[in-house]
Amino acid sequence: MLSSGQGSTHNAFYVEKDITSWYQDGSLWDRIAGRNGYELFEGIYPGCYFNMNNIIKTNTLTAGTASGTKKLLILGCDCRYGIGGSIGDDATYINFHHIICCPETSFGNDQMEINTEDNGLVSGYYNSYMNQQVLGPITNVADIGGTINQQLYNEFGEHLKTCKDTFSHGLEPTILNRRGLTTNDGYGVSTSWHWEFYQSRLMSEIEICGSIIYSGSGNDIASCNKQFPAFRLNIQDIEKRGNYYWSSTIGSYNGYVRFGGNGNTYIQTSTDKSGVRPCFVLS
Repeated sequence: MLSSGQGSTHNAFYVEKDITSWYQDGSLWDRIAGRNGYELFEGIYPGCYFNMNNIIKTNTLTAGTASGTKKLLILGCDCRYGIGGSIGDDATYINFHHIICCPETSFGNDQMEINTEDNGLVSGYYNSYMNQQVLGPITNVADIGGTINQQLYNEFGEHLKTCKDTFSHGLEPTILNRRGLTTNDGYGVSTSWHWEFYQSRLMSEIEICGSIIYSGSGNDIASCNKQFPAFRLNIQDIEKRGNYYWSSTIGSYNGYVRFGGNGNTYIQTSTDKSGVRPCFVLS
C-alpha cells in the first residue's frame, strides 16, 4: 500500500536541471517509483526538465502552425495523489507515484472553439473543441500526426496515465461574471462540473497562478484547486515573454482565460488562437 504525500519534500525545492539522460536511459521511471536501487523521486524536483524524442504540436485544420516543443517542465511530484472520483471509489483515483508535466512553452496554437455562431462558447470546457478535438479523447493509439493525446501516447506509451479530474460542462450566458461589467463580456459563467477521465488537460487559473482571477464559478476549478509547485517557486515558469496560452477557465459567455506573454491575464474570445499548454501525468 503506497502512502500519500511522498513528493511533498521534493515539492518544497525548485531545481532547474536537465534530466533528459534519465529519460533516455529509462531510469526516470525507476526514480519516480523508487525502485531498482533508486530512492523515491531521486533527483527529481519541480523545475527539472527533459526533452522528448519528438516535437509535439497541434495538428488540426484550424491550427495553421507547425510550431511545437520537445521540452517538458516537471511541475511537481505526486501532485494529484488521491485525486479523482468519490471516496471509496478506489478504481478512479490516482494511487501511484507520479510526476505531472507540461510543455515549457506550448504545443503550438489553436482555438478553444470553432462555432462562430455563438462566438464559440457552447457548453463548458469538457465539450470544447480544444478538449475534444485538439487534445482529443483517451487513446491507446500512437500517432505522431494525431491529437495531442495520440502524440503523447506515441512518445510515452503506458507511462502516460489516464486520470480523473473535474471539468466544467454547462454555461449560463446571462449571469453576471466576475468582471461585473454591464457589457457582453461581463456575462457568462459555467453552471456544472463532472468527474471525467483524461490523459491531458488544460490547467485552471489556480493551478497556474494560485488564485482565481476571472472565473465566475467554482465549476471552473473544483478539483483543480492547488497551484503547481514549479509555478509557486518560480513565477518565470508561469509566463515566459511572448508565450500566450489558454487555461481551462471560462471568463465570459464567449471567452476563456488566457495567460499572456507580457505578464497580463486576459479573457480571450474562444475562437481566437492561442498556445496549447496542457498538463499530464507520467509514471
